[in-house]
Amino acid sequence: MPNIKILQKTEHRIGFMEKIIGIHLNIPKSISKVILDIIKLTGIKYPRYYKFVPHLTLYRCRFPANRYSRLIRRLKALKLRSISLKINKVDIQRTDKGTAFLSLIFAKAKPVKTLHRKVLQPANELRDNLIRLKDQHRLQQGLFSKKEQRYIARYGNQRVLSLYIPHLTLGEVPLSATQSTVQKFRSYLRLLQKNPLTITTLMVGLYDYDNRKEKYTRVIREEEIALS
Repeated sequence: MPNIKILQKTEHRIGFMEKIIGIHLNIPKSISKVILDIIKLTGIKYPRYYKFVPHLTLYRCRFPANRYSRLIRRLKALKLRSISLKINKVDIQRTDKGTAFLSLIFAKAKPVKTLHRKVLQPANELRDNLIRLKDQHRLQQGLFSKKEQRYIARYGNQRVLSLYIPHLTLGEVPLSATQSTVQKFRSYLRLLQKNPLTITTLMVGLYDYDNRKEKYTRVIREEEIALS
């Protein structure tokens, strides 16, 4: 587990802003439109800190801005392959805020997990052991399991490797409205289940994150990498 005193000194030095790298898969526009229609129809809340496009996150961590170009070169060198997926169902998770977090999960997610492991290695090697401030606070409060602590220390994110669950975020609703919300978009879900997602692009983004406001405030750089 990271040394708490070192983390506190680091936090004091950098202030409240931090750079976040996000490596994700772009979803085909036709499927993105259906997902956005679902969100609009049901009033699901999603934090639109910058232009919202439905995407499948492979890895996210705090990251040195001056290593972005090196990361792009290393990811391109991997020559990653395109994948095809099928949406299976809606996943519902209760949050500590009294809401339900809704997401779409896949019937066979092994290809995504393979991509996750491949991009994880170079990105983690270049992140300079940085850990997000919110995770530093949670570590101090003892909110993570031992496995999560190890993953955060080694990879800057607890949702990696065996704890990585591929999903498409829909957003949050009040816990009491969960079932009625899911019922509203049942016909949309059937449409999504019938249409496989062929994913041919990897997006690598570098973003400013404000810990005081708890939101992303700026897109610094984004670059698409074609999957073969």
